[in-house]
Amino acid sequence: MPPVFSIVTPVYNAAKTVSETIQSIQEQTLTSWELWLVDDGSTDGSRAVIEDAAAHDARINVISLPGQSGAAVARNAAIEAATGHYIAFLDADDLWKPHKLAVQKAALDDGAGFVFSAYDRIDEDGRLLGSVRVSMQVAYAEALKGNPIGCLTAAYDTRVYGKVLMPDMKRRQDYALWLKLLRQHGPAIGIQESLARYRVRSNSLSSNKRVAMRATWRVYRDCEQLGAIKAGWYFAHYLVNAVGKRI
Repeated sequence: MPPVFSIVTPVYNAAKTVSETIQSIQEQTLTSWELWLVDDGSTDGSRAVIEDAAAHDARINVISLPGQSGAAVARNAAIEAATGHYIAFLDADDLWKPHKLAVQKAALDDGAGFVFSAYDRIDEDGRLLGSVRVSMQVAYAEALKGNPIGCLTAAYDTRVYGKVLMPDMKRRQDYALWLKLLRQHGPAIGIQESLARYRVRSNSLSSNKRVAMRATWRVYRDCEQLGAIKAGWYFAHYLVNAVGKRI
């Protein structure tokens, strides 16, 4: 019998954090899951850490890519290998709260094809910085105004969507996937309870905002095939929503 959830975790030079990430999965109250850890050419010993975890838990699987290919390629390798009904995402430095999968399974079993949730933001030492609230539901047109879904909280039903892959982009590949899912079948259901902890890195703040802006524009034009005027209209909303917040 296939597991309820397949969990997708790209790993690149995350030796210091990935064990805690794996532990947060192993502590889930829902135990029917498989974890796909995809080593993306790590050079810091991450591969040894995740192979050791796999040796001690049959639910954990390791895929090793020959070199650094990027998060999209790594996640897609895991999606293609997945056998679970639901696909969920967790990066190698983020954490889930123990009932995350159980709460989302209830919503998915109730007919939601795509779910996400509120989450906490923590610093590199695990101290709480704040929480990110979410809407009760998000449809395609609203999602075009800015990414409303934290990747560490997202899960979708392969029986509704099939296995949907991320476009091969260095940034915003998760956002592009959410839009693809919402365009196919929506809306996504937002769970108000905080179910995860997102680790804020010092190198992921304002210095990367211009890169994020360019990537968002590419999502509009290349992935969603929006005309320049329509893309500009949504990009303006994106900029307004991003003011004072993490882009």
